[in-house]
Amino acid sequence: MDRKARVLIADDERDVKESLGAFLEWKGYEVLWAPTSDQAVSMAMEMDVDIVVLDVGMPSEDGCAVCRRLRAEEKTKSLPVLMLTCHGQVNERIEGFRAGADDYVVKPCENDELVERVEALLRRFPPRKRFYERIARARESIQAAEAFRRHIVVLNVDVEGSSKKPGSSLDEYNRMLRLREYRRAVSRAVTAFGGGEVAWSGDGGTAEFGSGPGAVSAAREILLACRKSTLSLRIGMAAGLELISPEEASGERTSQTHNRAGHFQKGARKNTMLIGKELLDVLEDAKGRRTPRRIDGETAFEVIVE
Repeated sequence: MDRKARVLIADDERDVKESLGAFLEWKGYEVLWAPTSDQAVSMAMEMDVDIVVLDVGMPSEDGCAVCRRLRAEEKTKSLPVLMLTCHGQVNERIEGFRAGADDYVVKPCENDELVERVEALLRRFPPRKRFYERIARARESIQAAEAFRRHIVVLNVDVEGSSKKPGSSLDEYNRMLRLREYRRAVSRAVTAFGGGEVAWSGDGGTAEFGSGPGAVSAAREILLACRKSTLSLRIGMAAGLELISPEEASGERTSQTHNRAGHFQKGARKNTMLIGKELLDVLEDAKGRRTPRRIDGETAFEVIVE
């Protein structure tokens, strides 16, 4: 949980500390008080301060000198500084800005105005502790997300020309029977070689595998099983490291690997598989490999099962 932003009031007037400090605490800030210039510098260095409200009329050294000391230290050189003055003369404000002040307020001022200026500076210079806490949370979130990242191989299969209107009722009945057998063949092959449940959309099916050999073997089996039918199949496959949501079914997932497999399937010729080059080493031999093809600017390889 983020801690409160820490404001250091460097002012020797106790009434400023009490009135302004109480108001800042009411607004949700943690308030520290330094009545001398040396205390202001040491507390800014040691107390993880997020912003300094610095009075020009500090004892022993004025606020401009304190500001220059803060700017000379690596730890406080970027610390936002809001100067307070009783005079508001132009030359005094210029000197304060030259010393490194980020904003200026003339006393007496409304506490509301001063708080608004504090908040404006903190928007420009986010509290360091809060920044690093956010970085830590972001790192933890990334590490948690990495638990869902895994290597997948996506197989995408479809029937070419399946939307064509049948010429007769007999053609329609025969096609329905062939498509039923096609679906069964796909599901059997995917299950046999370790794939997940096939997600169907019309005559198109998508399945995920944990390894390339299983996916390639399933694709071969599908093409061989459907060779005797009059159906023309097209298969696309791709592999990659992806974040997989446990809340989504396989048919609802989308990733670069899913998209690539879909593009390869659409680019494949009938009764062939078109695979990404990352799956080339999975092929048992070079037999059936054709000249590489370009699909959406990427090299893919067409394989004919013999």
